[in-house]
This record gives sequence, C-alpha cells and structure tokens, in this order.
Amino acid sequence: MSIKTIITDYRAGALLLVLLAVIACLSIFLGSAAATVDEASTERVISDTEVSSGETVTVTVTGGFNETTDDAKLVESVSGGKVSDDNITITDADGGLSFVSSDPAVDITWNDQLNTGLSSDSFTVEYEITVPEDTSVNTTITFNGDVTDDSDSDTATIGGDTQIEVVSPLTGPAGEYDMNGDGEISISELGTAGSDFARGELSISELGEVGAAFAS
Repeated sequence: MSIKTIITDYRAGALLLVLLAVIACLSIFLGSAAATVDEASTERVISDTEVSSGETVTVTVTGGFNETTDDAKLVESVSGGKVSDDNITITDADGGLSFVSSDPAVDITWNDQLNTGLSSDSFTVEYEITVPEDTSVNTTITFNGDVTDDSDSDTATIGGDTQIEVVSPLTGPAGEYDMNGDGEISISELGTAGSDFARGELSISELGEVGAAFAS
C-alpha cells in the first residue's frame, strides 16, 4: 500500500468521524425539545383567603411541565393592602434562586436556571405573606403570576387562588363596623353604627352587638 493511499484512507476515516460527531450532536439538539408548561398542574394555593390585619398566610405555587426542564421560571406579583417586600418571606425555594422586590407591586421571582437547574418536570415554591397591621377591612390583596419554560418562552398564567380579603377579627355586626380591622370598636365606628340605626339600616339588636364590642 502506497503512502498516498494511506493518507487518503486516513483523511476519509477522519472525515467520517467528524460527520458522525456532527450527526450525534444534531440528534441530541433535535431530541431535546424545550418543555412546555402544563397548565393543569400549575396553580397557586393560599392557606387562608380571609384574614385579619397582622395575620400571616402561606402561599404555595406549583409549576408543572410536560417533560424535564432546566429552564423553569416563576414571576409572581402581589398588590394591594399596603403589602411590601418586607411582608413576604420565601420559605421554600425548591433548590432555585429567588428574591422579592417592590416596584411598585411586590414581585417574587424564582429561576432554577440561575442556580443548579431543576432537572425535573415540576417545582413548588412556598412563601409567607403577613398582612400589614394598618390594612383596613374589606381590602383585597391580589396575586398574579406566570410560570415559564425559558428555553421555548412557553408561559402559562398561574391558576387557583388569586386574592386575599382582609376581614375583622370580630364577628357579626361588630366586625362590619370595625373598619380598620383592629378588633376593637372605636367611638367613631360606634357613631357610624348609630347613624345607620337612625336611618333604619341597623336593628336595635345589631346596634347592641356593636355597642357591646365598644364597651368590651
């Protein structure tokens, strides 16, 4: 066998190895399609949707995908009730990187890609929110968020619970007139109840309940 033949055969073999490597890389690239968000398994659960000022509730957000992903992302916004980033604590980041900011709504951001990678088809992020002490009753705190697979920019809105209603710790008519939600009836709140009674909008027994709460 001549040297020329050997060199030709070597070059052919080397070219074949390069082609095989390219084909393998393409197979891996084409076979690893980005995951899409599974809306049916993406939801938010709030431990209590009616709370008084000063109370703390737990919010659990679950994101699901149709296959394993390393590019999961959660962006959650909380607004209303004077809630700031100081009122929110992330208690379980499920191995991802998370942070809370205010601008002006409170944003909770979580991303597995910024840390070690999810390598799973689902994640669960848990955080606590404490309603500020000066939040008035009948105030609504709303939640709105998305779960995304960044590889394909596939996004779904988080379903499930979407709001918290701030209520008084008092019950019945007394709770209705406890407008600042502090669990007490002030002289002005009692006066409002008296005015409603004078207009026939409140019965004598209901006024008595408000008065009893004022006196307690």
